[in-house]
Amino acid sequence: MSDDGFQRNVLAKLLVFAVLVAVVPIATYFITIDRLWHGSTTWAAISAVFAANLVLVSYVIVAFREDAVDSRVQSNSSSKPLGKKQQ
Repeated sequence: MSDDGFQRNVLAKLLVFAVLVAVVPIATYFITIDRLWHGSTTWAAISAVFAANLVLVSYVIVAFREDAVDSRVQSNSSSKPLGKKQQ
């Protein structure tokens, strides 16, 4: 994969998670305030904070997995190819 393609992939993931961090907590607050907590703004806010943390933890997990895959690819490409012995 080219370096430019890698950078686009990273930027796309960052943008997706940035939108999720903005939308998921607000949506969670307004959905849970009447449907789950029956008007309790405190519990709806706690639900929104939990949702925001869930998105952030998901981003960290995705980043670590991507880093692990990248390190495996680099170690495979830097290893010497097997061939005939030099005499």
